[in-house]
Amino acid sequence: MNLRRGASGATIWVRPTPRPAVDTTTELINFSNMPGGDVAPSVAVHPTDGWAAAIWANVPPDDPDDATVFVKVQDSRSHIWQPGIGISTAPAYSFASHPDIAIDAQGRIHAVFGQAGLRPHYSRSLDFGRTWTTPEALPLPGVGNGIFLRIAIDPAGIVHVLASVDFRIRLWGRPADAPVGTAWQRVDDLFDGADQIRSAMAFPDGRMLVVAAVGDHPAIAVRTGSTWQQHMPVGGVGRPGASVNWVSIVAIPHGACIAWGYYARSANFSSCSFDRGDTWEAAKPIIETPDVPDYMDQDTAATPELVYDPATHIVMSVQLYRQAGEPMAIFPVYSYRRLVDDHWVPDIAGPYAHHQPALRLFPATRRSLAGTPHGLRVASTGSGLAVATWIEVEGDENLEMYLGWFHPAALLAEVQ
Repeated sequence: MNLRRGASGATIWVRPTPRPAVDTTTELINFSNMPGGDVAPSVAVHPTDGWAAAIWANVPPDDPDDATVFVKVQDSRSHIWQPGIGISTAPAYSFASHPDIAIDAQGRIHAVFGQAGLRPHYSRSLDFGRTWTTPEALPLPGVGNGIFLRIAIDPAGIVHVLASVDFRIRLWGRPADAPVGTAWQRVDDLFDGADQIRSAMAFPDGRMLVVAAVGDHPAIAVRTGSTWQQHMPVGGVGRPGASVNWVSIVAIPHGACIAWGYYARSANFSSCSFDRGDTWEAAKPIIETPDVPDYMDQDTAATPELVYDPATHIVMSVQLYRQAGEPMAIFPVYSYRRLVDDHWVPDIAGPYAHHQPALRLFPATRRSLAGTPHGLRVASTGSGLAVATWIEVEGDENLEMYLGWFHPAALLAEVQ
């Protein structure tokens, strides 16, 4: 029941909740397990067939300028993970521009990553990850550095790539089946304001929506035809000293939901649009850190990633949760919101004593110490299973990539 009687006789919560029943998640796997540090992971799932591909950067123990980008792909029939393949052809710096990966309806796998330092490159596989095209540099002026890469394919079959270049969000696009060497269409300066870092995109009802971390608030750009409109949710500006360092977006019927996390004052918030991005509701807390001097002694959250479950019309936020205490623990948890309601469950907002317990997503790992700066990424077909990946700080200080599957509908049925 996760309840016990306190000294005063009041009922209090036991933290954290135990892991879910086995039929809601798979066992975690140490996915990379390579010498050096495995960082900046991302994952994608085929939109109908459910097989996945994962990408990350491996940094040698003694040379951060000699990182290699690796990809692993599930067999499209057996779903057995195939051996990892290095797809970069020149050394990358450390996190390799934060690689990202996507799978289109025809089974083509699209990857973006940094190499030759932090210059963004694109490569594609037409045979389920067995071979890859020679990486193509995205068109950038000067030295051409770009970080926080994101890639997605819209319903019309256009590949879109986002990157932070000189702290400004840039967007490129070209057809998913375009011959190697085809020119990319580029859109400059997608957002107003300084310090644009992470971004994400979704495509509800024929529109393109992009959310970005812009200083102390999230910003949303909505494209209709060739016109872009910008929005900012009411209440999206963080407390003094806070800045947005993570964003996520998921399409829902006739709209989208975004989530964002603040650096320094670690807390996660969300906002949804139910009219294709024309208007956005006020910011709603998912997990909120109290604004008190000893906030580091309180539980905090970061890096929210959104999943929509159409069977229940519920949005789930999967995030990294830092549980204060000795030893400190950081692990994936989930919150959920019925879109007919205006709040998230469990209620982890407002005064600390008021918080309900976080819902642990997976069993404990060896140290339960996720690498928060590398974040957590989630992919889902929108029905059936979803997959999450993140970095764990192991006992010998190696950074290892963990991956596990979960069933959103089953988890939601269990807690309702």
